[in-house]
Amino acid sequence: LTTLQTYKGWFYVFLTALLAFFLWYRFQSRLEEYTARLKEEEALKHTTLQSIGDAVIATDSSQRITLLNSEASRLTGWGEEEARGRFLTEVFTIVHGDTRDPAENPADKVLRTGNVVGLANHTILIGRDGQEFQIADSGAPIQDNGGVIKGIVLVFRDVTSEYAMQAAIRLSEERLRLSLQAIAEGVWEMDPETGETHWSRFLFELLENRPSQTALNPLLNHIVEADLATTQSAFETLRKRTGESIDLKISVRTASRAIRWIRIRGSHIEAAPDKTWIYGTIADITDTRAMERRLQLTQFGIDHASIAIFQFNDEGRIYYANRHARESLGYAEEEITRLTVEDINPLTNLEDWKKHRDRVVEDGGSRRITTMHQHRDGHTFPVEVETCYSVFEGKLVSFSFVTDISERKASESRLLQLNEELREARDRAEASNRAKNEFLAVMSHEMRTPLNPVIGFASLLEDELSDDEHRSYVRNIITSSECLLRLIEDILTYVKLDRNTLKPEKEPFNLLALCQSVITDFQRQSAHVSLELAGPEDALLPVDDPLDVRGDENLLRSILENLISNACKFTREGSARLSLSKSASTESDGSQWFHFAVIDNGPGIDPGKIPVLFKPFEQLDSSNTREHTGIGLGLAICRKLVRLMGGEIGVDSRPGEGSRFWFRIPLQPLPAESLPRGEQEMGSGITFPRFPEACEILVVEDKPDNALIASTVLKNAGAKPLVVMDGRSALKACQERTFDLILMDISMPGMNGYETARSIIDHPGPNQSTPILALTAHVGSETLKRCRDAGMQRHIEKPIRPGHFLNTLQTFLHPDN
Repeated sequence: LTTLQTYKGWFYVFLTALLAFFLWYRFQSRLEEYTARLKEEEALKHTTLQSIGDAVIATDSSQRITLLNSEASRLTGWGEEEARGRFLTEVFTIVHGDTRDPAENPADKVLRTGNVVGLANHTILIGRDGQEFQIADSGAPIQDNGGVIKGIVLVFRDVTSEYAMQAAIRLSEERLRLSLQAIAEGVWEMDPETGETHWSRFLFELLENRPSQTALNPLLNHIVEADLATTQSAFETLRKRTGESIDLKISVRTASRAIRWIRIRGSHIEAAPDKTWIYGTIADITDTRAMERRLQLTQFGIDHASIAIFQFNDEGRIYYANRHARESLGYAEEEITRLTVEDINPLTNLEDWKKHRDRVVEDGGSRRITTMHQHRDGHTFPVEVETCYSVFEGKLVSFSFVTDISERKASESRLLQLNEELREARDRAEASNRAKNEFLAVMSHEMRTPLNPVIGFASLLEDELSDDEHRSYVRNIITSSECLLRLIEDILTYVKLDRNTLKPEKEPFNLLALCQSVITDFQRQSAHVSLELAGPEDALLPVDDPLDVRGDENLLRSILENLISNACKFTREGSARLSLSKSASTESDGSQWFHFAVIDNGPGIDPGKIPVLFKPFEQLDSSNTREHTGIGLGLAICRKLVRLMGGEIGVDSRPGEGSRFWFRIPLQPLPAESLPRGEQEMGSGITFPRFPEACEILVVEDKPDNALIASTVLKNAGAKPLVVMDGRSALKACQERTFDLILMDISMPGMNGYETARSIIDHPGPNQSTPILALTAHVGSETLKRCRDAGMQRHIEKPIRPGHFLNTLQTFLHPDN
């Protein structure tokens, strides 16, 4: 038997030497076969060692040793007798081979799980004498018939030499893997007689499959249908002819349905006398194929680009021109490569082109210019050229991207002409807009001016009449005039809002005085309705009395007047009240939310009609038999003004239960006592301030009627008014005596109100610091700005409403007056 084994070994040596030439091709498959045989031998060796030579240690349920065989005694260094009765951890000391940390005691895991367990890889047994062994072991429970664990048995062996051999094999496999990885290819071989093919792991990783050699050629099942017939034919030809070679580029479908491109090369060669073999390589060329495809697409795109592309060599000769470039100049492909820069550009020559190229290269390699190109037939056309210079393979090359801008030049010319026309049209529109603004301002002034004496004289007459019937006539005149005035103001305000020319002001005013003034005005106009200024209607904080804030008083007045006017209009008899309160919290900008509500006990509103309330020119009843008049702008203006001031507005109403129109806006509270106080009270009573007889007020007004109204109201309040009819008379009066207040009209002959106010402030005199208030029918942000610029401290709109007028003047008089 020994002699036979010796001959068999020599036979394998001879065969290995004979096939050394083919070692590189067969190494991978032979290595796998060797590894499989090695595992089989290891399994057989393990079984044999378990039966005859493995180390065995048994313990009871408390892990005290009851059995230790000779092999275990050799490895642990403990004799059986001295080890018996000791704890397992005292005799069986194991650590992790890499970290040297104590390894988990297998007996603990057996007792915990009740299952057979094994040691982790790289476990080292440290003997009693310090000698170390790489071991492999298993532990199993010892159970009685009832399944109760009575003890543990450990079977382990010395695997130091085996681990060394496995490490050597892994190192060899890793070297081979790295070698194949370095060339990014796999290997394959085929038996030409049977067609059986063996592939390296590279193919299976590429196809995302587990290695298998059960099929004659496992590649064929993954080749896409378009390449399958060609591939099969090539392999059949390769098998039949010695010396034949193949070089295929085909696509395959992986297990995840992805498409990959591979290159298969192989040769049918003579491996031994009367024996041939096929060896080959396989490479993944997906990225290369994609790059080639992108290159083809790039070339296709360049050839079919909508702009002309030229490539020039170092001497300025055309090296390449795409289809659009050739067509733009009228040359064939073989003709255009014989041309130079100066042949296609009449504005340059080769020397100038080279100098330009050198400057561009120094500046970064790219530049855009506008120049001319010349067609083959001689006509020229404007072009925009973007040229890029770069070094390729040690040589300077240039690419020019050329766009024909003939149409753009024509369009620019047309655009310049159109711009000039648009500029003229814009100027005309701006002039028309300015004229419209001036017309609106003049119309506002001219319509307010006649209303001032109507309302003013009617108010004075009402106070003088004792006959109730005549007083009612006068009251109707005042009410109708006020309605006409509000209608004018609504139309002008809506136009400004619609054109976004109305901007909120940030001026100090007294909120309670404003609310009381509005209530007072409507009490005189709507005797059939009881009006009052009430405190908070809910849990919000009541406002302090008095309360100074910063905001737009005129816009807030307009909102309140519209809402209270509606409440009076739709309340035939009963009451209406204005509720005022504020929130407790303060915003980041220092403002607080102020809540307003106008509550009436009128007929109420159908919920289905509420959505149209705030739309412009919409009315709940637009028939010819409607009871109430109006053009439907009031609530639309209120909503726009509230939103302009950063707030919100709404309504709560039910038929037969009255209506509650509410809104809230942010206002910035001012410190207490920041404004002088006039007389005011919460409630329904009408209270006008009284001025001391020593209070002298200068009234500058060129219209006698308006001057008479202002002076009469002031006299009735106890003041001493002095009326002058123009600006120069006002300057003279201001130099002769001291006034407590100056009321200044704006439109006056000779010297207007702005000039007069500025002259009083700029020239030293007894009235240089006297408050000047504009009393005018001019309204709008431009008027307000010009009044402030002239030094006037307030703007009072005509026509004069006695309550609002006197309360406003009171805030500018010294408390001691």
